[in-house]
Amino acid sequence: NRIFPKNSIIIPVPLSKQRLRERGFNQSELIANHLAQKLQLPIHQSLMSRIKNNLKQSEAKNWEDRIKNIDGCFRITQPVLVRSKKIILVDDVFTSGATINEAIKVLRQNGARQILAFVLARAR
Repeated sequence: NRIFPKNSIIIPVPLSKQRLRERGFNQSELIANHLAQKLQLPIHQSLMSRIKNNLKQSEAKNWEDRIKNIDGCFRITQPVLVRSKKIILVDDVFTSGATINEAIKVLRQNGARQILAFVLARAR
C-alpha cells in the first residue's frame, strides 16, 4: 500500500502569467518536480492553468474575500488527461484552504477520480 498510488499524476497549482513573470518561478512547480522525481510519477505542469490574475491570497482581508478572490481562477487545459485519474495536487502554502479547494473543485468538475493535496507548509 503506497500513500501515492503508482498511476497518479502530479499537478502543481499554477501562478498567473503575470505573477510568474514577476517572480520568475513557480514555487509549487519546484516542489512538484522534486516530488515527482522522488515518487517516480509523471508531472503535468500545464494541465491546470490560472485564467485570472487575481490579488495575492495573502492580500485578501478574510476567508470570504479569499473565496471570492480565487473563484473561477483555474481551468483544466486537457480534461481527457484528468478524467478518472488519481491526482496529487501540489501547493506551497496552505492558509485558508481557498486555493486548494478551488483547484480541487475544478479537478472534480473535469472528472478526476481521487485528489490528494500535498502542501509544503501551513500558515496561520
